[in-house]
Amino acid sequence: MLEKEVNRVFVKTYELGAAISATPAYIKMRDAEEAEQQDPDVLQAARIDFQTLMKQVNQILEFAISGRIDTGDECGGSCDSCAGCAGRV
Repeated sequence: MLEKEVNRVFVKTYELGAAISATPAYIKMRDAEEAEQQDPDVLQAARIDFQTLMKQVNQILEFAISGRIDTGDECGGSCDSCAGCAGRV
């Protein structure tokens, strides 16, 4: 039974990856990486746009799994200076 569930998650993950790789943000970043020597500023902007997209995807996944929405208010994203939270063991 577990193998069937793992396979189902794998298929959905693969579909998500294909959908992400078809987004304008990903395509722009990939094209900018290929032309990095021409304009590094364009590459940096494209990477930031893609990171923003991935943060949104991760927030949706977190909500789908836990039912919670991380607004970012309670966490800066780095555990280096964290005093502790529910996400830290």
